[in-house]
Amino acid sequence: MGKLSRGTLPWQEEISSGNAWGMSLDVPETWWKGFAAVERIIITGGNEEVFSDHIQHLGEMLKRTSERGVTVHMANETHDGPLMGFAAGRRPSETTEAITDFIISCFEE
Repeated sequence: MGKLSRGTLPWQEEISSGNAWGMSLDVPETWWKGFAAVERIIITGGNEEVFSDHIQHLGEMLKRTSERGVTVHMANETHDGPLMGFAAGRRPSETTEAITDFIISCFEE
């Protein structure tokens, strides 16, 4: 992994060839125009995460450029809150409930 952190990184070549799947904000917004691979998208994150701004920026960009429904859910918990809460036997977090509601609504449509 250390070698990948220096010099030419694999995703730089992929981005240059027009593929932004791994680094979604490293390509022009126009790359996402007309994105329609799925019917609906939910993006979740924690307000206090280091990449909180990036998560929100991606969500807003997809709302502008995608032809699909995009939901951005930011909560006062960490990004792995749903997994950690489940593992600890806690009641569902705000994010867990948002994801559950999203999945149920996908089946309802």
